[in-house]
Amino acid sequence: MKFKSREITDGVNVTPTHPLKELCILVGGIVGTLVAIFFVLGWIAGWLVAKIPAKYEEKLGRLYAYAFADSTHSKELDAAEAYLQDIVDRLAADLPEKRFPYRVSIHCSQQANAFAIPGGQIVILSELLKQVQSEQELAMVLGHEIGHHVNRDHLRGLGRSLAIMTVMMAIGVSEQSGMAQKVANYTGNLLLLRYSRSAEMAADNVGFQLVQYHYAKPHGALDLFKTFEKLVPKSATKFPAWGLTHPHPQARFQRLRERLTKSSASQHERKPLAAGIFANICESKADSDNK
Repeated sequence: MKFKSREITDGVNVTPTHPLKELCILVGGIVGTLVAIFFVLGWIAGWLVAKIPAKYEEKLGRLYAYAFADSTHSKELDAAEAYLQDIVDRLAADLPEKRFPYRVSIHCSQQANAFAIPGGQIVILSELLKQVQSEQELAMVLGHEIGHHVNRDHLRGLGRSLAIMTVMMAIGVSEQSGMAQKVANYTGNLLLLRYSRSAEMAADNVGFQLVQYHYAKPHGALDLFKTFEKLVPKSATKFPAWGLTHPHPQARFQRLRERLTKSSASQHERKPLAAGIFANICESKADSDNK
């Protein structure tokens, strides 16, 4: 047989597949791989969390506590922390299981927030204390953070964040394309947001249950979400629910309101806060910062 070479055409090195189709396949592969790896690592992290001994979690908590320790203390700040601690002790008294005692501290800040850190610690930012109007509302804040401890959300969040970082680092090393890194970053954020929203709703359930148990008239606890609604920028309410770290305050209010019985729903009395308990709690720190 005599060999006969074929004529080389102009499009010999051009793939017959449309570039957009190839891009979609690439992006879909990256997203699918990221989601699969994230859920596997997230499951492993969640499993490992249950195995962490309390003494190691307390050590981890002390590392975080240093970041929020205020160098200046005053009688007003100590009295306010003791007031909060009394509420926390009463809320947590009837929990079926406590790995360690819950401890609450105030961190002077112009942000209105609160969060749980490992080792049973709860940090309340001072600006939030200026916003709450009743003891039931304050108890809902503290009960919510106790709920995060009960569900161990703070540790699971750390594990899942490490999972996302691991996946993004792997993609960043293996792929030089900026597109791959952007897709990984965006997808990872959405996955963490979803975990965060579900954790917030579960913590709401625990917190509201504790408030219902310890207050004959718990309706004032729902005022917290009206307070949050005032603090949330109006622009944030335009985002869809899946794009936010927390459920919308109005959605949280409606969901918990349905749990109130008809008899308790009509009892709108609020237990007032101790008079002036949060006044001037951070003035000494502000004075020292200005010097």
